[in-house]
Amino acid sequence: GAQQRPFTVSLNRVPELHVGCNAKWLSQLGGSTKLPSSFHQLGARVGLAENRAISFAQLRELERFCKDLFVRKRDLQSPSGGPTGPMRRVVFKDAGENEQDLNMYSIDEHVVKPLTKAFRCSFMELLSDRAQRAQIFVSHSWATAFFQTCRLLKFHLEKRMQKSADALADVTLWICTFANNQHDLRSLSSHLTDTPLVRAIRLSACQGAVVVLDKEATPFRRIWCILEAQVCGDQRRQRDFSYDVAAWLPESAWLSGDKAVP
Repeated sequence: GAQQRPFTVSLNRVPELHVGCNAKWLSQLGGSTKLPSSFHQLGARVGLAENRAISFAQLRELERFCKDLFVRKRDLQSPSGGPTGPMRRVVFKDAGENEQDLNMYSIDEHVVKPLTKAFRCSFMELLSDRAQRAQIFVSHSWATAFFQTCRLLKFHLEKRMQKSADALADVTLWICTFANNQHDLRSLSSHLTDTPLVRAIRLSACQGAVVVLDKEATPFRRIWCILEAQVCGDQRRQRDFSYDVAAWLPESAWLSGDKAVP
């Protein structure tokens, strides 16, 4: 069975520094975009990363917020003070025009790290006021499009839980980007079996895992995802534990026999 670790949660002490001050794009947007109320201050200090799952409702709130940021553009004043130039994206400047170009690397760089810098905490600790153990472990590649990942998780949970999206609000997901403190990743340098991802999978609360596959099957080329698959396999042999794959394929991209896969 999984070795249980005690919750380690300390009360929040909010620094004077406002949570959004490190997100330069917030002032550039001139108040047209507001931080969700749950992003305003630290929720809790959760000492063990395996206890930092986020709820499906929290993921959807982040998805909506990032969609709003993605489309935000503004005129950039020319240095000479003349007419304004073309509309430019304020946030996610490294992404292309298509939302499929926005991946978890961009989310981490432009949202997770800036909004947690004042507290040097994980993104989960910003959102939550208590520890949360995962029901579902998410194995994914940061290179996969973020909005695609969110849609696949919604699809998977609806099928696995046999519930509508509105009834899935409290389902908890362990996603490394939000569970690990991106300002301090020393926990990843420990022995592989003692890393947060392995401990999260082994918790008795975790009912299973889902692999989020893009058309390139990127996760299966990532060594961390291979480790996760092995640990999940061990869990399946020891207890009732699901290991699912949620895949995204362009229409008619693959063939089954001589017929296109819908």
